[in-house]
Amino acid sequence: MISDTSRLLVIGSEAANVSDRTLGRDNIVSVQSLDSAGNFTPHPAFNAVGANGVAAMYYDAQRTRLYYSGGTDLHYIDFATGAKVRLPVKGLVDAHEMEVWDGLLWLTSTGTDEYITYDPETGAFDRRHIVEVAQGAPRDKHHLNHIARGADGELYGLVHHIDGKQILNQIKARALKSQGNGGVIRLSDGKRFPLRLHAPHTVTAVGDENWVFDSGQASIRIFSADWTPLRAIPTSGWGRGGALYEHGRRRYFAAGLSNIRQRYQHLFKNYAAFINGVQIFDAETGKQIFCKKIEGVEQINNVYVLPAEYVAML
Repeated sequence: MISDTSRLLVIGSEAANVSDRTLGRDNIVSVQSLDSAGNFTPHPAFNAVGANGVAAMYYDAQRTRLYYSGGTDLHYIDFATGAKVRLPVKGLVDAHEMEVWDGLLWLTSTGTDEYITYDPETGAFDRRHIVEVAQGAPRDKHHLNHIARGADGELYGLVHHIDGKQILNQIKARALKSQGNGGVIRLSDGKRFPLRLHAPHTVTAVGDENWVFDSGQASIRIFSADWTPLRAIPTSGWGRGGALYEHGRRRYFAAGLSNIRQRYQHLFKNYAAFINGVQIFDAETGKQIFCKKIEGVEQINNVYVLPAEYVAML
């Protein structure tokens, strides 16, 4: 499942929507780690981070730094020195994902539809909208939540609404925001790839394939390097946060899962089978090898594989 020298770090928070919250902020255990025996260990040093909990993290192996955000701020822990540093990021709203590409840390500011880059060499920040418009022109809402490197080596922005429009649907006499036609936008030229995804999260390049959570459909959708649909793997919840790693001679894919919100349960026949937790798949066969519920959170925001020696320092 996972080696004795590694841990799967799982981050979670209160539910994004106030009406879905039941635990209370003081009861949120925002960061927990999973060991090779299948046991979760809490890391209470993160319990007070963010208004609702830890929103995003990223382990930079080259610099042995753990970046983290409560949604509007940015910090890092330097494992080599033990230093804890707060970085002066501005205008970060509802951070969803962060990753290091080409020496820069890329953060998504989902609340502003922007991606922000941080250069650890110079300390400089830069920010751009996922879709540029003429000065003074109105902006649509795309709900950008991840900048990822695809299987073809290009950088893409994953969005809920590829055309920038949210449509109100009437579902059983209740007005709900449609999750739109999710897809990806290629950063190099702005080309849009409509993938018919519902509330998608987290793009992971797995060999020559792109794996994306089709969260609203409780599945992992798998595409070729050019975004041709190939197949799907069902998940035991709404996926958000994926970690590809090796153990022994095999590759595994860990998925963070969130339970179906009570107000949406009537839309799913099998909602009782969904969990807040972690599900691990064999990346070669797509078969589940592990699934476990986690306590102390209302939604999972991401999962990461870190060396056990560093996790012990948290």
